[in-house]
Amino acid sequence: MKNSLFKLPNRIEDSDIYIAEPFCIFEINNIFDTKFYDNLISEFPPESEFKNAFEIGKKNYLNNESIDFFKFLKKKDSYNKLYNYLNNPEIFKKIYNLLKTEINKIDERKNFNKFFLVTINNKFIIKVLKYFMGLFNIKIVKLGFEFSIIKSNCYIPLHTDKKNKLISLMVYLPDLKKINNSDNWGTCFFKFKDKNQKVDLWDSKFMNEEMSSKFLEHMEKFYQSPFTGNKLIGFLKTNNSFHKIEKILEKNALRKSININYYIQ
Repeated sequence: MKNSLFKLPNRIEDSDIYIAEPFCIFEINNIFDTKFYDNLISEFPPESEFKNAFEIGKKNYLNNESIDFFKFLKKKDSYNKLYNYLNNPEIFKKIYNLLKTEINKIDERKNFNKFFLVTINNKFIIKVLKYFMGLFNIKIVKLGFEFSIIKSNCYIPLHTDKKNKLISLMVYLPDLKKINNSDNWGTCFFKFKDKNQKVDLWDSKFMNEEMSSKFLEHMEKFYQSPFTGNKLIGFLKTNNSFHKIEKILEKNALRKSININYYIQ
């Protein structure tokens, strides 16, 4: 595409933050033009648009599985532009190639090193494409785009992500006028204290508090992404890509972010 919205490095190792083990995490600062990023902040959906919430942690979300999402998109130029940009096969290919070496390190991905983004929503056509692409060892990928808000006393529990998630990307949208203390709002990443300890959580769901507490007894936080604006935070799903968002303790808090995921169909 001629007009690039993302400013990506030539190699993932050249990111502003790059962590290889126990799984790939990266951060790229100043990912957007300042004016465009300011538009993302001003055009973020109002709280009234968020009609769905997770059972555990109570995070509210609006994503592209909902008709309301596309109704909202039509009214907001910056998000419509960003969504179409990310839903372009050329852009997905650019992001995938940036991470290809890291993706190939994951045992569950080794048999598939060709991925193609589809932009259609028709389930039957996707099923047909999936069959024929599979004959050539090509996996079909779809974009997941989500607006997220986390209120006071809410959180995202410990998990490693769904097994069909290929790439996770996030953009934080801090409101600098209202946030007094957001040091603990960034995504927390965990690993086992004992390097020899292994748990296969390839097919992961949100843990309840009891299960999460048991796991965390044997784990340590090795990185927490600062909750700062205009940067892209990304990581790859593995069977040990443990992460969570701590409970938001500040009163009248509203933690805003954009979650961009590429899913294998």
